[in-house]
Amino acid sequence: MGLPVKFSETAVDQLKVLSSEKRAIVVQDIEKMAENGIFGVKSVKLVESGFDSETYRLKVKEEGLDHRVFFRLAEGTEIIVDSIIHRDQAYQD
Repeated sequence: MGLPVKFSETAVDQLKVLSSEKRAIVVQDIEKMAENGIFGVKSVKLVESGFDSETYRLKVKEEGLDHRVFFRLAEGTEIIVDSIIHRDQAYQD
């Protein structure tokens, strides 16, 4: 049994602009990561570490997708997806 996943409003809005096929792939990859544990997935990386939280990135690169899913662990009990962004936009300041 993996960790439950919650999506921020921003992440939900970003999912809505994807086609239903691409949306299904992104959600499936997130669920697979949650089930297997974030540290058992090669495409997960710690991208920011702060005083009270850490942000991780999941790469979703398949079927015409090249997106990054940014998420946090809430006290180790659930995954909170903050944003789902195309790679070209993910690393802009």
